[in-house]
Amino acid sequence: MTRYAAHKAFVAPAIPSAALWRLILGFLAATAIYLLLNNLMFTTLFNLMGPRADGFYDSLLSGKTPMAMFLLLGILAAVFERQTSGKGQVVDAAMVDGVSAMMGLFHTFKARGAWNEIRASNLLDGGAPFYRCYRTKDDLFMSVGPLEPQFFALLLEKAGLPAEHSVDQNDPATWAERAELYAQAFASKTQAAWSEIFSGTDACVGPVLSMDDAASHPHMAARQTLVEVDGVLQAAPAPRFSRSKPTWINTPNAMGGDTAAIRQELAEGSKAG
Repeated sequence: MTRYAAHKAFVAPAIPSAALWRLILGFLAATAIYLLLNNLMFTTLFNLMGPRADGFYDSLLSGKTPMAMFLLLGILAAVFERQTSGKGQVVDAAMVDGVSAMMGLFHTFKARGAWNEIRASNLLDGGAPFYRCYRTKDDLFMSVGPLEPQFFALLLEKAGLPAEHSVDQNDPATWAERAELYAQAFASKTQAAWSEIFSGTDACVGPVLSMDDAASHPHMAARQTLVEVDGVLQAAPAPRFSRSKPTWINTPNAMGGDTAAIRQELAEGSKAG
């Protein structure tokens, strides 16, 4: 639990490459709420997530990622702007702002009358039978997402589904019945079998991998997206640059193991300032 707050960073005028953190209490400062879960309720993102009959789902990426990315973007923008103005400024990066900005596409859909707030009934929330996941014979899943007609035609061909579905692909009146048909089709084969069928095609269909299986997937392995450090599987440094090379991953010290070194560094920096 946490007190509702907007995280702010101060870009110090004298230190263009550094940012000092401050925590600014917001409108609900006296109310204890869970940082990720409850912040999302303000943005309406929860209202778009999950099956129609179930409760709302938490999202691992929907709150923390936008806040972190928007804060980082804000700090870099402020540092860059300082080169022109010579002045520092406060960077206000609230979670609700980041998530709301990320939802721009959905607000556009709603303004055009192309989105309703009944979950699992829209194009991108699992309502369309060609944009969702299906359970396979071995209780694993395949992700299906051919939005474009030429890719959708490949899905129908490879999965043995009626070719005439291409005619009215985007008619919501057909979606519920077709979703059941597509579910039956994918339940007839294992994930490995479907992966082989769709491998190398443009049907926009692929396996939903476990955390352990993801590292060995050919695409992930070729990029070395996931690496093992001292027995712990984790993401490699990203993004990557053509010239600059980031410091490789080191095993962290125990909690509190760096406290003395950090205090000493801060003290020396304070004296130097």
